[in-house]
Amino acid sequence: MFVNEVVALDVVSRSQGSKVPQALLGPDFDGVVISDFFSAYSPLDVEKAKCWAHLLGDSYDSAKGQDAESERPQFHRTLHALFLEMGLALEQVQADPMGRAQVYDEMREKLWRFATQHWRSWQCRQLAERITKYLDDLVVWLIHPAVEATNNAAERALRGAVVTRKTSFGSRSKRGAYAFARMLSIIMTWERQGQDFFATAHQALTDACSQN
Repeated sequence: MFVNEVVALDVVSRSQGSKVPQALLGPDFDGVVISDFFSAYSPLDVEKAKCWAHLLGDSYDSAKGQDAESERPQFHRTLHALFLEMGLALEQVQADPMGRAQVYDEMREKLWRFATQHWRSWQCRQLAERITKYLDDLVVWLIHPAVEATNNAAERALRGAVVTRKTSFGSRSKRGAYAFARMLSIIMTWERQGQDFFATAHQALTDACSQN
């Protein structure tokens, strides 16, 4: 599912590779792609932002079941506190580009220092390596006002398709899958534009019938 402020597009494809988002975005895309850490987004030659909800979720899962004072829970608590510190610092300078730039530099440095500490457990080292690899992508939201810290918008837009797939066991044909994707794209786009589905659909059908 691909979304922005006004459009949602559900894409059906046999491939989960980078060719799908590359074909959709095209060569002239100049926005920021917010995504999870799935490798298909890495080859995209665009500015990227990574989702903090996924990072913190993985960190939380790593800490579950561990003694509160052991390394993995401490890693998660510190990472979560650093994320909250970023948000609070950003609130103070929302409309000030120079202030945002200063917050960006300071928080990028703090995140780098945190990730490059000596972590003993492989779980912490793995997460720390992810942070260093995607360091710039994790702080883009601090410098770009239109960029969110998570890709929750796409996750919420995808929820309807996930529920439908679980309850219906998916489409029975390729034609059905494409039809469902088109309908979901239309419904989610109208929702993002603040349009009532039934009123808008009725008007669209009325207009289509009047042209025949």
